[in-house]
Amino acid sequence: MLQNVPRNGALGMISGAIQDWQITASSTYPLEWDKGCHERYGRLYQPNGLGWCAKYKSSSEWLQVDLGVAAKVTGVMTQGRGDGSEWVKSFMVSYSMDAFHWQYVSDQYGNQRVFEGNTDSYSVKHSYLDQPVVARFIKFHTVHWNKHPSMRVEIIGCQACKQPIALPPYSHITVSSEKKYKRGSSCMAEDGYIMTNKAWCAKQNNAHQWLQFDVGPPTLVTGLVTKGRGDTKRKHWVTRFRLSYSNDTTTWLYYKDATHLDPKQQWYWTATTSSNFSRDATPLIANRLGPEGLEFGGNVDKDMERYHYLNSPFVARYVRFHPVDWHRKISMRAGLLGCPYKVSAVSGECSSGFMRVNKDTPCVENVAFRKESWINNKRHFKRHIRNPVDAWARRQGRGRRLRPDAPQLHHPRQLLRGETYLDGGPGPQEAGIWDHHRHVAGQGASG
Repeated sequence: MLQNVPRNGALGMISGAIQDWQITASSTYPLEWDKGCHERYGRLYQPNGLGWCAKYKSSSEWLQVDLGVAAKVTGVMTQGRGDGSEWVKSFMVSYSMDAFHWQYVSDQYGNQRVFEGNTDSYSVKHSYLDQPVVARFIKFHTVHWNKHPSMRVEIIGCQACKQPIALPPYSHITVSSEKKYKRGSSCMAEDGYIMTNKAWCAKQNNAHQWLQFDVGPPTLVTGLVTKGRGDTKRKHWVTRFRLSYSNDTTTWLYYKDATHLDPKQQWYWTATTSSNFSRDATPLIANRLGPEGLEFGGNVDKDMERYHYLNSPFVARYVRFHPVDWHRKISMRAGLLGCPYKVSAVSGECSSGFMRVNKDTPCVENVAFRKESWINNKRHFKRHIRNPVDAWARRQGRGRRLRPDAPQLHHPRQLLRGETYLDGGPGPQEAGIWDHHRHVAGQGASG
């Protein structure tokens, strides 16, 4: 069976999977002095001349990357600014799970390791860690540099729990309400998946609306993503929402995390991929703590995909998005990130209440689990499969039922053995036959 095993490779600085707001630094060369020095340019293989440049020439400067979800880090890649004169010749690496408690990567003797950096501003240097570390945050600390501490970086490793989950056809969406199909646009629950080009639209615009995912077997959820309405020219999206989760749809818990890490106010959303950082772009909506839990900042237009990574991942089967604020109308697409559920390595079976159609499909709900079937030890007929005696009696025009204490009849001919109806009379059409047999039996006894 094919296993969905994450490979060891680049974790997102090159590809853009790590977004700009996930890159921070101790300081940055002022934008007014040099527009090519922002943290967002600290990505490997950026156009030459672009890169993160520290404001000061100091060994206390650092560039930090939030991987979003914990990863097993096995190495790093570094590159100079690509201007022919600025690069980092040596650096150290520290790591953390919460951005508060940090440890330095050590060598085989337990000492803080100083990595050899670049020898020019263009080439790429790949540095292995002596031992892999598990972390969400990685910091690059400049130690020595040429002319100015400037660098571009990538992180190498694997992330098992940053994969899309709750995807069709193995996931199901339910909603509080939905608008009907109208004039070529669709707002059904199924349009709420993040990959659709439409969106779920609530029938009413109030705080009681929700979009719910059934992810299947309880799964670790580590992140989420939202987007506005894609079809039509209507500008509808959710600007703020809460998150709740459950394993039985009866008991719900709102996500609460007082230490949730939020983008700085300086981070902006722009739909362009231009290398020129624009202060005129729309600022991201910050998270805030509400009376029922954390209120996540939502979207600022219909095109952006807003990602949130959970500081406190949880395990659940059902996850709900509760819109709090919105732009014009409640419309949204959403998705979840986490660890895809894996079957037992010992038995190869799904958890209770779930099944696999074949060995290569994921676990799905067994809709017959703990449900009463029509063949059981209580009743042997269903709505459309009646007791054969009753059916036979109705065909004869006599709908009388057998006494409760009468034995179960398996064939109409059992009436010949003397079973009677509740009214005390014999079975229909057989009364004469029964009287004949009784009369014959009486003569034999008198003889």
